[in-house]
Amino acid sequence: MIRKKYFIALFTALLMAAIAVQTVLAISPDYLKSGRTYDQERTYIQWNGSVAYVSLYHRDSTSLPPSEGGGSCGSGCTETVTRIQSGSSISGNFTFLKTINVQVATTGDSSAGTAIIRACGQVIASQNLYLPGGGTPGFNNIPNPAWNVPTSGDCTWSITASGGYVDFRAVTTSYRASPPPTVDIQINNTQGPLSQTAPGGYTLNWTSANASTCTASGNWSGAKTGSGSQAYSNVTAGTYTYTLTCTNPSGSASDSVTAYVFSPPSVDVKANNLDGPLSFFEPSAYTITWSSSNASSCQAEGNLTGSIGLNGSQTFNNILQGTYNYTVRCFNPVGAQVVDTVQIRVNPLPPTVDLRVEGGNGPITRVAPASYTLSWTSQYATSCSASSSDGGWTGSVVLSGNRAFASIPAGTHTYTVTCTNISGTASDSVAIYVVAPLSGTITVTYARLLLFAPNLGQPAQTLSGTVTGGEPPYSITVHVRVPSGVEISLSRSGPTWSATPQNSGDINFGTTEQGIWTAWSDLTDSAGRTYRTSSVTWEVAWHPVHGRP
Repeated sequence: MIRKKYFIALFTALLMAAIAVQTVLAISPDYLKSGRTYDQERTYIQWNGSVAYVSLYHRDSTSLPPSEGGGSCGSGCTETVTRIQSGSSISGNFTFLKTINVQVATTGDSSAGTAIIRACGQVIASQNLYLPGGGTPGFNNIPNPAWNVPTSGDCTWSITASGGYVDFRAVTTSYRASPPPTVDIQINNTQGPLSQTAPGGYTLNWTSANASTCTASGNWSGAKTGSGSQAYSNVTAGTYTYTLTCTNPSGSASDSVTAYVFSPPSVDVKANNLDGPLSFFEPSAYTITWSSSNASSCQAEGNLTGSIGLNGSQTFNNILQGTYNYTVRCFNPVGAQVVDTVQIRVNPLPPTVDLRVEGGNGPITRVAPASYTLSWTSQYATSCSASSSDGGWTGSVVLSGNRAFASIPAGTHTYTVTCTNISGTASDSVAIYVVAPLSGTITVTYARLLLFAPNLGQPAQTLSGTVTGGEPPYSITVHVRVPSGVEISLSRSGPTWSATPQNSGDINFGTTEQGIWTAWSDLTDSAGRTYRTSSVTWEVAWHPVHGRP
């Protein structure tokens, strides 16, 4: 799903999105690039902790962005904003910043917290966004008036949510006036161009002034520092242009250098348009092709014969088992040479094997002690062997056959048949899940209870139980029979369960009638197996001692 995020036209975003940056004195809130989600906006903003988008209805003096109609939010509007959960934060960086403030929403929701706003290492505002009795959320600029940034250098800002969530909409900034940047890039300490023979090697050096960011393009990329160097080695043939563009709020400047790297002759030999070594099955057919560059002549060697040109192909048919090398050697006008070979191995067809349990591919599930039969078939194999996870089936087996198993205990049992020939190996496996019989328990916490015990400050009844065996997940029906014969049922799930006054919805659970109470549970696993536990009982009396007081 495409998500949008409100933000100012961040300085960093402008550097990346524009070819030339014009002087920016003030920037209003606006969307970031369309189609980005909050976790993909790390070019502009960093997230730490739990940060997400929410759709928020608010009423304030702001307006929707032009892309959503630009309507005023004075009568209320709905848009997607960033929600920062308590203890989480967002942050970003600016250069040449003059003033800064942020838009956060006040609200009557008591789950809202305090927005702690920092810039350039200082806390510039700490705003409690919860307004008791407040109505519709509304966005305000904090601090107001905007904070004056004390440095033209890099400034890091952040918003941290404390004691509750913070809804954040935008950062608003203004920038300082600054002279346009300058940049100079050199190659091997010259302005270039530089010419070399492959493999090439050279070093780029660059300096800049008045730059807030520098970005590489052409045959290099990414953000660069204002000055530095970068070495290249083993450079292949080609033309390489390295451009560095440096920017600040007043503009941008670029400089480039070029390296020409010339190669010796090259040749590429392929079989069916693929590099070797390749394997085919007999009788095989394939086409050998070759292409060269910077060469004046080529010759055939190995299993490739005859006069050949600089580029060409030969087709081979009905090739039997063996290893074949097809080689082309090419020369340039000054005698430099290069050789390439493609190797082909022609083999018999590889083996296949199909292992099944009870006629199917499995896996299957059985209840211990289990019985089942494995069967397998193979083709083109010269030998087959068996293995199993429990060590009960190992060693050589016939190429096709079957094997019966009985009295297998609970556990996961995996069986594999592996068949081989000169062309390779093939394996197939099946798994059988042997589960213990479904079983369970039910226990009673109190053997004797007072009638309506909670009214006397005494505990009501608690039942608990377990489920083992079978296949989870489990469903449990707890049956409780009161002394008058009425039966109630409770649904539970999981390998352990409990029925308490709290989760049964009856604070007097198990104490509402005098006499003998009975409880048991019916268990069902995911495969439909069922099991009924033994019964438990407890006695409820209207006074703690039998007989009249």
